[in-house]
Amino acid sequence: MIGPLPQMIDLPPGAFTMGEMPQDKFADDTERPAHRVRLARPIAMSRLPITEAQYATFLARPTAVPDWPVAHVSWHD
Repeated sequence: MIGPLPQMIDLPPGAFTMGEMPQDKFADDTERPAHRVRLARPIAMSRLPITEAQYATFLARPTAVPDWPVAHVSWHD
């Protein structure tokens, strides 16, 4: 039996700047350089973090819970 689905929000197509500027003294190299990211099509995202139990239910394999709950997403997505 599948439990309740997570509450989702829609992210519309558009663009935003991801990352930090060089003058941000609290940022590290994993956050630089700031660059534009474009969403070509809308996507849905969970409103709250997905728990390991929710992800295991999604996979229907409770014994195989990976560290990063992302599925069917390629590097290019």
